[in-house]
Amino acid sequence: MPKTIACLHAHHSNIEVIEKMLSSHQAELIHFVEPGFDRQKADAHFKPEFIQSKLANTMSWISSCHVDAILVTCTFFTAHLPLNDLSVPIIKIDELLFTQLKAEKNPVILAFTNPQTVDGTMQALAKFDSSIEAKSHLIPNTFHLIMNGKKQEYLDVVSQGLAELTKAYPDHRVYAAQLSMVDAAVVAREVDGVEVGHYGELVGERSSKRQQP
Repeated sequence: MPKTIACLHAHHSNIEVIEKMLSSHQAELIHFVEPGFDRQKADAHFKPEFIQSKLANTMSWISSCHVDAILVTCTFFTAHLPLNDLSVPIIKIDELLFTQLKAEKNPVILAFTNPQTVDGTMQALAKFDSSIEAKSHLIPNTFHLIMNGKKQEYLDVVSQGLAELTKAYPDHRVYAAQLSMVDAAVVAREVDGVEVGHYGELVGERSSKRQQP
C-alpha cells in the first residue's frame, strides 16, 4: 500500500519541485505551506522560543493528519525544529545533503539565497559530522524574489551566481543548499556547463528509503 508523506514547505513554489523529484515513487504527497516565518522575521517577537513553539504546533498538527512520515523541505525549519516525540518519522531535507557531503573528496561550498538559513544549516552540518570541510556563501538580495513570486527573475540571478561561484572556486564542489535553488542549479549546469550539486539528485531515492516507519 502506498505511503503518505506530508511535506512541510516555507513557500508554495517548492511543491512543484518535490512533486517532480518523487514522481517515480508510489507515495501520496500531502503539502503544507507556512510562509509566515519569512513575513514575520523582522518582528520583535520573532525569537528562537517563538519559532520553536510555532513549529512544534505545526508538526503536531501535520502528524495527526494520517500520514506515514513528514518531509521538512525548508532548511530554516529543520534548523529550528524542537525535539518532539511525534508518532511519525521526520525526514530533514538537509540531512540528505549532509550524507552526500560525507562522500565528497574536495572541500565544499554551500550556496544559499536565504540569509536566515545559513547559520542554522552550517551549525547542523557541524553537529552531523564536524569532519566535513565546508564553508557557506550567500548569493545576496535574491530570496525576496522567490518569496514574492518572481520565479524567473530568481532563476536567472541565482543560476548566474552559482555559475560564478563554481568558476571562482575550481577546487571546491559547490552545492545549492536550498530546495528553491534546484532549478537554478540545473540551469547553471545546462547553460554555463558548471557542476553544481542540488537536492534534485538526492531526494528521490533516499527519501523513499528513509520514510519507512
